[in-house]
Amino acid sequence: MSSVEAIKKAENTINYEIVHHMYASLSQFYEEIGLAPTRHSDEIGWNTNNLLEVVFSATMSDDERPCMVLDYTVGPTQDYTKLY
Repeated sequence: MSSVEAIKKAENTINYEIVHHMYASLSQFYEEIGLAPTRHSDEIGWNTNNLLEVVFSATMSDDERPCMVLDYTVGPTQDYTKLY
């Protein structure tokens, strides 16, 4: 459970990390929004070539509750620590 405001705050935090340290992993974003990292989330992320940009849409859950869906304008990539 989260809110658009909390996710946007996490997006800003991750982009600050990218601008100041050149990259950030998906795990870092997950931690910011209160999710546990996965075994693959350290292997992908964003860098200064492509900052994190979250986009929102809506759907209905299996039990017919409205849900917010988040996606990325540019998804995390494997070679995020390389700037080439």
